This record gives sequence, structure tokens and C-alpha cells, in this order.
Amino acid sequence: MDKFKYDESTDSYTCPQGEKLETKGTWHKKTRDRDSYQYKKYRTPACKTCPVKHLCTGRAKGGREIERSEYAPAVQANNQRYKENTALYRKRQEINEHIFGTIKRGWGYGHTNLRGLEK
Repeated sequence: MDKFKYDESTDSYTCPQGEKLETKGTWHKKTRDRDSYQYKKYRTPACKTCPVKHLCTGRAKGGREIERSEYAPAVQANNQRYKENTALYRKRQEINEHIFGTIKRGWGYGHTNLRGLEK
């Protein structure tokens, strides 16, 4: 997945071989135990004749399919902030992330209503 480049202007991915994976624009819903989210599927018919298909997908028939979540832009922005401030994020994990993980997983609280640094 990290070898595929997303183009926001055309809402498509480009594979390492230069082929475009496009979406039909349909939002699909994926439901898990406690939550659900929407995503789009990106595909290309060029996978059928691709010389390096075996490196990209294990499917005998069909080709590569990429799912892009509705939250993908927020995830990418967060990853960029993390890369720019790794020391800050490491300190944050040491100080307060542990207790929030305990509250969420150990005590069963999945959400909090706190805002601001003082809280």
C-alpha cells in the first residue's frame, strides 16, 4: 500500500507500474463489533495483464483492490504531525497515554468528554 500514490484531485491511486486505480465513487460500509466506517474501493483492469501482479496481490483472478476510509485524510495529517514531532509524541506516550489506555480497555470507557490542556 505504501508504494501506491494517492492523487486527491482525481480521487485515484497510481500503482508502481504507472496504472491508475479508480473508484466508482460508491461508499461501502464496514461494521465491526463496536463501530463502523465508510470506505471507497479502488481497482484497475490493468492488473490482469501486469507482469508483476504476483508481487502486488495474491489473487489468482482479478487484481489489486485498495480500500480508502472516510477518515484517511485525518490519518495522513496525524501521521505527518507525528513524523515532524516524534520527541513530543514519545513524551506524551510516557506521561498520559498509559492511563487513557487503562481507562478505555480496563474499565470499559471508550470515550471521554475532556477538552483543553488544563483538563
